[in-house]
Amino acid sequence: MRRDVAHLTAELIDDRQPFVVGTVVWRRGPSSGKLGAQIVVLPDGTVRGWLGGACAEPTVVREALAALEDGHPRLMLLGPVDEIGGGHRNGVTLVPMACESEGAMEVYLEPMLPQPHVVVVGRSPAVDTLARLAEQLGWRATVVDDGGDPRDHPGVTSFVSSLDLNGLEVDGRSFIVVATQGALRRSRAEGCPRNRRSVCGARRFSETGQRSNRVPENEWCRR
Repeated sequence: MRRDVAHLTAELIDDRQPFVVGTVVWRRGPSSGKLGAQIVVLPDGTVRGWLGGACAEPTVVREALAALEDGHPRLMLLGPVDEIGGGHRNGVTLVPMACESEGAMEVYLEPMLPQPHVVVVGRSPAVDTLARLAEQLGWRATVVDDGGDPRDHPGVTSFVSSLDLNGLEVDGRSFIVVATQGALRRSRAEGCPRNRRSVCGARRFSETGQRSNRVPENEWCRR
């Protein structure tokens, strides 16, 4: 990976930002794209780097955004219409080149998505077990124990002793699990996002875990 691309991707990973890296893995001249050329495509379509001219870039960006949406890498072949228009290759997305050129190139698109973040609220062996299981999957995990002591949660990497979640980088890929076993009548967690991927946003239960005793949304999530 080129040094400038490596530096950019490292920053995006640290900031938990999704992106796609596109790399030219094969080319046939005449083609402006060079072997090994790379770009980084952001969710808004912004492109950093360069791998080809106006004929290739818009198509690569379109496919990169599709890869970002479904999370699957893909190999795409861009070439003359009469050469690949009716062809088929397993695992390869064939895209006719809009420009009049005999050149062609293959671009590998790799989406990079932030690892999910599990926030477990409570104080029990089950809370610590869930956090450790999440970390074993390569996910980020944080235990939130209001007024608790980190010594009560051995083996937990990230610990917070306040129900204020604003500093935990809770986002659309976060899962918030409330497991206080009745210790609190209402969750006072601040910073809980309203989204379907969050337990606090999609499956809202009372502290006793009973589905029939749901807590009103405005008492669970406040920005």
